[in-house]
Amino acid sequence: MSPQLLLLGISIALGMTAHRYATACNHRWRSAFLHINGALRFVDAQPVNLWLHLPIAQRKDPLQRRMWSQAVEKLTISDEHPPRLVTVDNTLTISGSHITYHDIFQMCEELEANAVEESRDSCGLHHVISGNITSSVIDWPVWRATAEFGIRCKERVSDARPNSR
Repeated sequence: MSPQLLLLGISIALGMTAHRYATACNHRWRSAFLHINGALRFVDAQPVNLWLHLPIAQRKDPLQRRMWSQAVEKLTISDEHPPRLVTVDNTLTISGSHITYHDIFQMCEELEANAVEESRDSCGLHHVISGNITSSVIDWPVWRATAEFGIRCKERVSDARPNSR
């Protein structure tokens, strides 16, 4: 019975690993599609019968199918309150002869922290919605990076103050 229990344990471990891998891949693909067109988060997934191309579920009219895909592809979100763009710089001294993943994570976290700190003057509650590295230069051992962040104010500092009458 012990070989079967060992195989059961290995099967469960491999199944859990496969599930985590599939979940990570799904997250990466969804992030990529939402980066290309953020409006896709408001569109329901296709029903299973359309997704599997079952003959009873598909409309035979190619014009309608093309129009369906174009309606989703062209979908955009109107933005009443565009994000505020904040440009920040950060420097990091590299201790070794290579930039490690820890250094990369630290640089990115410090850039975002600098953007959040700079936005506190005009935003009470805020949300970082985008971040783009615009410059990354290393002059050993000093690494300098510049990033541009989109900050959406949930509550502006002037709105947070009570009205004085």
